Amino acid sequence: MSVGYVEVGPWSIAVESDLATIHRALALNFGRRYSETGPSNLQTVLNCQVVSDPRAYWSALGSVVLDGPEITLSPGITIRYRFSSPRTWLQVTDTGIIELDASTPAECRVLLHPDAISAYTETAKPDAARRTACPEAFFYPLLAEWVRSFGACLVHCGAAALNGRAIFLTGPSGSGKSTHVLRMLTRGASFVADDLALLYPGPAGTRLTQFRDVANLNTETVDDFSELSHLRDAPIRGNGKHAISIPERFPHTAISDVGPGFVLRLHSGETPTMEPVPPGNVFDGMYSMAWFGSRPESNQAHFRILTDWLFECPQWYVSRAYMRQCLDDLMTRLGDARDNGGTL
Repeated sequence: MSVGYVEVGPWSIAVESDLATIHRALALNFGRRYSETGPSNLQTVLNCQVVSDPRAYWSALGSVVLDGPEITLSPGITIRYRFSSPRTWLQVTDTGIIELDASTPAECRVLLHPDAISAYTETAKPDAARRTACPEAFFYPLLAEWVRSFGACLVHCGAAALNGRAIFLTGPSGSGKSTHVLRMLTRGASFVADDLALLYPGPAGTRLTQFRDVANLNTETVDDFSELSHLRDAPIRGNGKHAISIPERFPHTAISDVGPGFVLRLHSGETPTMEPVPPGNVFDGMYSMAWFGSRPESNQAHFRILTDWLFECPQWYVSRAYMRQCLDDLMTRLGDARDNGGTL
């Protein structure tokens, strides 16, 4: 057995698995946050045992009725739940079953799907690689359940930082969150998040912090934006996207966490527009921002953190055309906002 550690600010995941490819996948996705030296005394540790035993997987699947909510992770990948106090089971399509117990919140077990096991090996079957989620996919629902126990909120967003303020991008899949975060980095912003970040209440108020320091980029996007052409040689993951290591490609962007700033709600408009969000709409779509937010009654603290964040951040509707054509203007306005009392 080999053991590695994923460091996420004050939280850490201790992963035990006999599959070296799992550790390679985690190293790729979490970059410098991944090490094998162990967490410091200031970190909270989640001990995660990854079991590659098909019999254990099928036994668990046959004994647990997954009658909770279903959440679509990506095309073909669904998360299914069962809540039965004090235990929670989560199944990631063709990837694994996660077992958690509220009486031992710092421990869990992941039973890998047999096809996921083959997808991790050097002789992976092409169809298995297509049908299974990325190797680290089982960590997402796991972390959503776990960080909630320690007063944090896992959120779905793209985010950069400028002048100490967060630029928080939200919108549907394919709206350009990852692309525009990377474009902002070419204009002097610092990287905070691609897809996932952590919100937590600190002494200075609600803070947004990195979950990982890798961004995903569609291959066609590299051709659409010349400022991203230098990323064309980045490795391509199983989902067909480039895996962009932020420390390697944008070394100037290191940041630990950032305070409230602006929420940009991206939409598909083909006219360059940027309009303030009315006060009555500031919480619209918050369930899509909160990772696995379809069960709010069991996520009260989780949603309270996100509500505080959205209340503190001025929000704007921004069209796809504006982001494509006017990003330089937006970055100037964001850079000047601190001197204008936070007004764009």
